[in-house]
Parts: sequence; structure tokens; C-alpha cells
Amino acid sequence: MDEPLFGRYRIHELLGRGGMGEVYRAFDTVHQRMIALKRLPASVTDAEFRARFTREARIVANLRHPNVVPVNDFGEIDGQLYLDMLLVDGSDLGDEITAGRIDPARMVRILAQVASALDAAHANGLLHRDVKPSNMLIGPNDHAYLADFGIARSTSAEATALTESGVLVGSLDYIAPERLSSGTAIDRRSDVYSLACVLFQCLTGRLPHPASEPAAKITAHLFEPPPVPSRLMPHISPALDAVVARGMAKNPADRYASASELITAADAALRGATTIAWAAPPPRRQARRTGMVVAAVLTTLAVAAVLITGLAAPGWMRPADDDPPAQAAQASAPTTSALPAPARTGILAAAANGRLRVGVRFDMPGIGQRDSAGVLTGFDIDIARSIARALGVDTKAIEFKSVTGASAQPALTNGQVDFVVASYIITEERKKAVDFVGPYLLANADLLARTGDSSITGAESLRGKKVCVLTGSTLAATFPQRAPGAEVVSLPGIAECVAALTSGQVDAVANDNTLLAGQAMLKPGQLRLVNKPFGDSYRLGIAVNKNDPDGRRAVAEALERFEQSGEWRQSLRKAFGGVPGFPIPDQPPAVTER
Repeated sequence: MDEPLFGRYRIHELLGRGGMGEVYRAFDTVHQRMIALKRLPASVTDAEFRARFTREARIVANLRHPNVVPVNDFGEIDGQLYLDMLLVDGSDLGDEITAGRIDPARMVRILAQVASALDAAHANGLLHRDVKPSNMLIGPNDHAYLADFGIARSTSAEATALTESGVLVGSLDYIAPERLSSGTAIDRRSDVYSLACVLFQCLTGRLPHPASEPAAKITAHLFEPPPVPSRLMPHISPALDAVVARGMAKNPADRYASASELITAADAALRGATTIAWAAPPPRRQARRTGMVVAAVLTTLAVAAVLITGLAAPGWMRPADDDPPAQAAQASAPTTSALPAPARTGILAAAANGRLRVGVRFDMPGIGQRDSAGVLTGFDIDIARSIARALGVDTKAIEFKSVTGASAQPALTNGQVDFVVASYIITEERKKAVDFVGPYLLANADLLARTGDSSITGAESLRGKKVCVLTGSTLAATFPQRAPGAEVVSLPGIAECVAALTSGQVDAVANDNTLLAGQAMLKPGQLRLVNKPFGDSYRLGIAVNKNDPDGRRAVAEALERFEQSGEWRQSLRKAFGGVPGFPIPDQPPAVTER
């Protein structure tokens, strides 16, 4: 029998089915390759849903992140929406957990890749909405892919009604509590919560809130405290318990600010233990019924059918009627992995061993970001590589680790990295914990505006305008005085601010010009850097350990050589020269911190 055709695709076999469509192994007859083809039901007619499908499919297609399942194409054939994606040969994290094949080092290696993919998506204003083990695909050499972004999901009445009645893919096992509350704003931290649930499952082999009925799962996420891994696995440290507790905090403001920050903290907690015996997952307990009767849950359950089906969507590794239960492995003996705490050696000692660990940003275009081939590029990356060369280290031997403003200092003091080049602002408070070399760049507070909006010309033009600032930032506290009459909108991350700007909810975004220039590069022709700095400059420096004065001096000498050679200006121009209005100074700032 001839295999059926769907446009240019020859359908081979069904891989998975869910409420929002089916996934097939298919052959692209134009490009002559096997792909994974997701087809949505032809009955999807909701205009808002179809518009969002197209918008978010385009975002994912443009991500080109090495740990995001690539979207080759998307569109509509005979009135039916589809996604053409890379077909990944391998397993998924759910299978690996069930089989007892996840040890500490492998867990961190896989989840760090997933976290990097999430951070890249969040930086582009895209939430995943269904982070769970079966959506973490594992290819050859443990290359991890994050699959099944929230493209094909909707909470509209029509779209959710299209889902098969009673189908539950398991999303309620990992869902953040704010997603269960009507009218609550959702941001990247809901994905961080879900990733923390996956972390718990990797550590213990069990779901964080095991229950058989949706009502019990909802109750647990809304009202029960985060589970404690060491109560199931006594060898797990209190530090790791604390990481899970923070990642699964009920209040999003109490969680880690990014996915990479969560996994970096977990890695640091694991490395704090000299040896960890990693047992196979224990037999799953019979799911207990919660005795809590809460009126709010009854209200939630009134819409549970719509809620659950709206979240469900299949992966494309295997049929995904449900995530596999976290059961004991059939292995006869536990797997043991030794994770020695990293030696607290200085930069020069690390360089003498031919290897350097450097904390950088993975999520800031122009400063530090992976390109389509997975190679880190950016101004800070060039500085790190120049320092390595000056210290006699092959740049291929640099181990780059993702850090943020919040995780940079812990990464240094916990011995995760030898130094940090991560758009890290020199402040008196930070100098109490770490030493700095620099500044290597002066950043200025500036504005990002829509290209077609010529009314935004500087801080003085913001009266009556809505301006987004990052929650908790220094600028958030001082901005009302710097732009009198502006209406300040505070959001937790730059991705949320940029999304609000492009959608017209705000008129401008205020932040430092290096961060804003990177966002302008992501949306060429849509956003512009206003280039009207206001307030004091921010000094960006290289952070080193306080107990490493020799390493600090060596880094300072390497930085000065980088600046004096002309590479500094060349690298800065390469990073930001394509952004209209971004200032490229003739000379670097004087190195005063050394």
C-alpha cells in the first residue's frame, strides 16, 4: 500500500497522539529527509489560536539553539496547521529516569542543556509551558533537546474543547501553582518551577507530588510545601534540598530568576558533597489521597477539564498518552557516582593545568550567546578567550559555564568557575564578596523603542508613556526620578519587557545599552536603541576570587594587553557595530580595579 501524502510529506508512521494533534515520522520529498511532522486537528478554527500558532512557531524556528528541537518549517496545508521538525533518534529523560540511568554528573549535563534552551526561549519572549522529562530528548553523546514548546496549546474555549476528553499527558505533575490560578500573570519562572520538579524526579526517581487524581495533584501544587529529596534519599545534602525548595517555591518571586541559575545552584550543591551514592529509584508508593479540603480547589476543579486538556500535547519520541510512572529500575545493584568537590585552586594553577572554567552569559546577544552551530560568541567571550591565550591556555580548553548576575558570585565562591566575564557590574556591595579587574566596558542606562515610534527621543520624552523596567533592578528604584511623568511597568525579565514593547503594551524599555542593543539585534527593523544615555555609567568588570591576588594581577595584565592591542575595539565593533546608535569608543576605559 502506498504511504499517504500530506502536501510534500509522505507519512510513514504515527509516533504520538494527543489532544492538540498527532506526530508522525514522515519523509520530506522536497528536501529528501526524514522528519517529525506534527499535524493539528483540521477542526482548529479559532482565529486567535491560529495567529498565536504562527507567531510562536516563527519564534521557535528562529531560535536556532543547539538544545532546541529545530523547526524546519511550519504553516498550513489544506486548512490544517503543521510543524516540520528534526526527528531525534534516541530516548527521553523520562525513559532514562525509569531505567535508573541518571547519575549526578549525567543529570547536570542533561539539565544544563535544557536550562540553556529555556533561557534562550525566555530571552525571545517564549514560554515553554510543558517542561517535563518526556519533552527532554536525548540524542547521541547525551546531546539534549528540549521539545514540544507551547506552540500548539491554547486556553480559548474552542481550542481546548478540541482535546480528547480525559487525556492527561502528565503536565499536572510539573505545573506551577500560578498556572492553576485564574488571572495570575505567568512568566519564565513558571518554567523554572517545572524544571525544579524534573530535578526532584531525577534525584529521587519519584514525582514531586505523586497522586492518581487530578484534584490531588492540583491541591499539592497549590498548597503543599515543596517535597524534600533527602526524606526519600538520605544521602542528599541539605544544600540540594534548599535548591529544590527554592525552585519549587509557591511565590514566583522566591524562585531562581532563570533556568540556568537553578541548575548551576544544583551543580554547586552536588559538588559540595565529597561522594554521593546514587541509588536506583525506589518502588513507587501507592499514591496517597490528600485529606485537605479547600474551597479554592473546588473552584479550580470546575475548570479542570479545560485546564488539563489545554496543557496536554504530545512529544515526538514515542506515543505520549502519559509520562511513565517513576518506578524502580530493574537493576540488581545501585549506580554509584563520585563527585569530588572542585579543588579551590587559583587561576594560575588552573592555567598551569591547561584548563580554565569561565562564567559567562549564554543569553545576551552581543555579550555572550550560542550561534546556530552551538559556538559561544560575543564581546565577553572574546575577552575570556584573550585572557586564556595570555595565560597559555588553548581556547578550546576553556569550559564556559552559564551564570547570571545573581549566580556569578556563588559560582566563584563555590569553586565552579575560575573567573567571571558576564556583563557583571562593579558595585561596592559586590566588592565585599569578590575582587574585580576592570572596568573593561562602561555601559549606560538607555531606552529601547519600536522602530516606527519616533516620539521616544530620551528620558525627557517619556512623560505619559509606559516604560518597562526589570523588577528589583537598581534602575527600577531610581527611574521615576530620572523620567518624571513616566508610567513605570515592572516585569521580572528583559524577555517579558521586550514582549510587552513589541505587543504595544509599553512604549519603551529602560536598561543598560549593552543589554538593549542585544535585544535590538534579535528584532532587526522592529526595535531601535534610542542612544540617549541618562544617569551614571555602569562599570562592567571581571570578577575573581578574593583569595587569588596573583590570579587577579595576571588577569589584569591580560586585559590591558587585549585593550592595547586594538582587539578591544575590534571585538566591540564586531559585537555591536550593526546596532544603529550603539557607541563604539575609540579607547577602552582605564583599568582601575586590578
